[in-house]
Amino acid sequence: MNNNDIITKEDLASASEIYELMIELIGFENTLKLAEVFSGETVFFKKIETLGRPGRNRKILEEFNGYNFKELGKKYGLTEIAIRHICKDHILRVRNRPGENQMSFLNDLD
Repeated sequence: MNNNDIITKEDLASASEIYELMIELIGFENTLKLAEVFSGETVFFKKIETLGRPGRNRKILEEFNGYNFKELGKKYGLTEIAIRHICKDHILRVRNRPGENQMSFLNDLD
């Protein structure tokens, strides 16, 4: 027997506030599908702003000119220290690059 045949929307909604909210957001059928797939599991959804960090950090690095820590901090709602942390690897690569007419010590010599 299929659970979809015996479980009603009201049964599911009264089981928990989470089910009730899910039914409102994605509908009864989709809530049942998720309940079947994740039955007995603990599911954790990361905050949306956490998922956007890599993209935000890429934009910061694109806009970074070597000096604009404060401006980038204001633009992205971060501290100057946070901007420095995001840009630190980029800064090290730029600072450790050989000069215009210099060869890197690490270059292969033929």
